[in-house]
Amino acid sequence: MTIPQPGQKTIPLADWKRFLKVADWWDRVYGHRPPGALRPAYGHDVIVKTPAAGIDARDGDTISSATCTRCVLAETTTAGERDVHEDTDDEIVVYNMETAPIPGDIYIETGLTDKGARYAKFSGQILHGKLDGDLNSGSSATMSVWADDPLADTGDNVTIYDSSTLPFITAAYKIPSGRAVTATHKSGKWYLHTIAGCEVDQ
Repeated sequence: MTIPQPGQKTIPLADWKRFLKVADWWDRVYGHRPPGALRPAYGHDVIVKTPAAGIDARDGDTISSATCTRCVLAETTTAGERDVHEDTDDEIVVYNMETAPIPGDIYIETGLTDKGARYAKFSGQILHGKLDGDLNSGSSATMSVWADDPLADTGDNVTIYDSSTLPFITAAYKIPSGRAVTATHKSGKWYLHTIAGCEVDQ
């Protein structure tokens, strides 16, 4: 590629388009700030909306990605409230590094690696599902992930844990297989969040 030089008046159109893409990327990431500084809109706390198909789960070392829409928060007339605005002209490729799929049409927070790749941040995210086995106090079980509206089995599974240090389930009880539950992602694992109904089996 021919890079435009100071005072140069002509350049092949194809090279110019490629130069503009590189220049736009540089400006988006670094802008006119000190070296290494990130522009606020492209820093570590960018909110995006996932596409309708969502983002597939990681399979071993294979990481899936999808093109998401960057979102911004705007003030409303009510103090303390914000509106989410989707910038449909600003799309960002986001990678899913976890072994659970990300549902479609939801807002998620993303981080940025030192190489400029953007990834989904799972902390605090909630998954809906049904247990494929009994979940005992301080133990783990497989959960089928359910998503969409109405909820339906996606075919994906995750391991869900009951905290061993602060158990959700009383030692004498268990949550039986087939029970609807939700899980929240913390410290790299999916932990039991809520149980459908109040019953537990002894």
